[in-house]
Amino acid sequence: MFWVRDLVPAGDGPNLEFDYYVPVSVTWPGYHARLGAPRTVVVDGGACGSVELKLDRESDALVDVVLISAGRPEVLVEEVALPAGERVVPVLRRPDDVLTVKGPVRVRAFANVLWFEWDDSAGARLVGGGPVRLVVTDDSRFVGLVVEWGKQQYDEFAAQFSRS
Repeated sequence: MFWVRDLVPAGDGPNLEFDYYVPVSVTWPGYHARLGAPRTVVVDGGACGSVELKLDRESDALVDVVLISAGRPEVLVEEVALPAGERVVPVLRRPDDVLTVKGPVRVRAFANVLWFEWDDSAGARLVGGGPVRLVVTDDSRFVGLVVEWGKQQYDEFAAQFSRS
């Protein structure tokens, strides 16, 4: 679906917003300074969650990712070891005519990160640094994000999905 064409420095970004209704929004620098509307692609997993990706129309740089719904996430207590790296903005390559992609979204809530994927992640590695890592496969497919969060965000998310 998406392939990483390039990685460019992200400066101070991205900005993270956690919310009860929309689990997380990840916005890279420059999104709000844009003049035109971004190109939007929705990964619609139905009851298995949904993700919205917004790309700059001129550069295909990723400017915003929203985990619209988490579906049925796995809530785990362990932490994930994260590799060090620089903050980056992925510049993507994707089919031009795709606006909605059907497929499950897998969401895992670890004590220190929210990990979500929208494509097969076999052979994937984490790329980038700061509060967000990209999940990228050996053939350069961009298949997910790993977002760092604090205890409060984890506790609120876990409480929301551990109710009967």
